[in-house]
Amino acid sequence: MTPENFSGKEFLTAWKEFRKSLPTDDEAIDMVAEFWSRCPTVSRTFDPYDCGSWPSAWELIDSGLICQNGLALGMAYTIVLSDPSWEDRVELAMTDTGDEQILLVIIDNQHVLNYSYDKKESIEKINIKSIEVFNFDGKGFKIKEAQGV
Repeated sequence: MTPENFSGKEFLTAWKEFRKSLPTDDEAIDMVAEFWSRCPTVSRTFDPYDCGSWPSAWELIDSGLICQNGLALGMAYTIVLSDPSWEDRVELAMTDTGDEQILLVIIDNQHVLNYSYDKKESIEKINIKSIEVFNFDGKGFKIKEAQGV
């Protein structure tokens, strides 16, 4: 299910139903990439370097103002809030792709979301350098470790 409008109550309802429908296996990763690929993006809406400024899942969905980094945050929230078994498997990484610095979703240290707009990538097949890594703590994402640029 994909909402017609990516803001407000319609989006919140569609997002809730979508999360409930996700399987707990890797098929969920592809489904999440597809769901969020339809979301229009705007310019930067939060400071991606300051996880304290990141919106909660509900603030992100309610605002309807989702930037490229917000897509990663939305995908990560969708997965971890769909089933607690995902919490230890999902990380957000501020990365340098060579062209830009963006948040990527890393799952099981194998799969990457938000590198390609509508699909998962294998971590071995892309060239990224992590700057900071964030883990979900049951409420939001917090810094896991800092690595040199």
